Amino acid sequence: MCGRTACTLAPDDVPRACGFRDRGGKRRQPRWKDGDGNKYFPSHNVSPQSRTPVLVCSSHFGGEVQTEDRTLAAMQWGLVPSWFKGDPKGFGYKTNNARSEGMMTKGFFKGPLQKGQRCVVLADGYFEWQTGKDGKKQPYFIYFPQNKGEGGDLEDKPEKGEGGNLEDKPECEKASDLEVKHEIGEGGDLEEDPGAWRGRRLLTMAGIFDRWTPPEGGEPLYTYTVITVDAAPATAWIHHRMPAVLDGEAAVRDWLEHGRVPLNKAVELIRPQECLTFHPVSTVVNNSRNKSAECVVPVVIGQEKPTASSKMMSAWLQKGKPAKQDKAEKTPPPNPKPGPPTPKPGLHLSPSAGLMSSWLKRGAKEEERDDKNPSKKRKT
Repeated sequence: MCGRTACTLAPDDVPRACGFRDRGGKRRQPRWKDGDGNKYFPSHNVSPQSRTPVLVCSSHFGGEVQTEDRTLAAMQWGLVPSWFKGDPKGFGYKTNNARSEGMMTKGFFKGPLQKGQRCVVLADGYFEWQTGKDGKKQPYFIYFPQNKGEGGDLEDKPEKGEGGNLEDKPECEKASDLEVKHEIGEGGDLEEDPGAWRGRRLLTMAGIFDRWTPPEGGEPLYTYTVITVDAAPATAWIHHRMPAVLDGEAAVRDWLEHGRVPLNKAVELIRPQECLTFHPVSTVVNNSRNKSAECVVPVVIGQEKPTASSKMMSAWLQKGKPAKQDKAEKTPPPNPKPGPPTPKPGLHLSPSAGLMSSWLKRGAKEEERDDKNPSKKRKT
């Protein structure tokens, strides 16, 4: 499955990272739909129900069916079918993934696919959890290999053998192959492309989207699901499922252009991909409320640095433990005439503790009076 991703590019950088060349060799960039760039918020820890950048063919927003133009939309993760009649809030948790084995027959996904509503979900990478023999889960961040010196490298990446690099992994299209160079002339020579994106190469995952309109009218809600397949051997030891990754410009083009590539041909792109790399990350990513860069920083398993929250909890526990010991060790001996309790520095009695103290003092006075006048002892 794919239930958590990271997408950290600024809204203005996403179109540049999605730049492409059409069949005529002209450089193109997608545009955000109706100011959707303002609806997308970068995050190192994206969970279902969030809005993330999704690439679609512009024909879905008024363009020609055969167009090569692409549009960026900030869609909500978790598909809500157009025919759904209830409250869509929370529905998408059931459909954040679409298993490739059943997507052609399941009602949620069959209709959108037949309408050509194919999309490409963009992310820096996705998270997956490996369950160890002891039942503990170790998170990993999985993504396309990045070009050195082009803004894609992660600092302090673990060495080979620590879960960082894959040995003998298949070659995949590099960012430089996709954009930095392009063919010129009839001989197919290559020249440097000064306007090409040289930052992080985004992970491109095959998805399905739909458009839900409120029954009472209002702004339509665009939602999507990530298609999943059996994991490739390179990552199957982490988890048995993975997103359907589209590797390279040709695969992205064929998945998006529903007017040119029929569904029965497009589904041939839905298959496991070996061309990924990964590294272990901190368990801080387990909590979807944690959005910081700490979620993707490589760690060495067994040597994970304590997080700010764990440090705070540890300090709180250490502060509370000695206090209990001091109370047990320094309790004064009983006083035959107990007086008001002397608070320790920094110790404040709660209202309930004050009532208990008053009750105990009252009982001690009555016992002392009974001892002096045995004839007036209370019967028990």
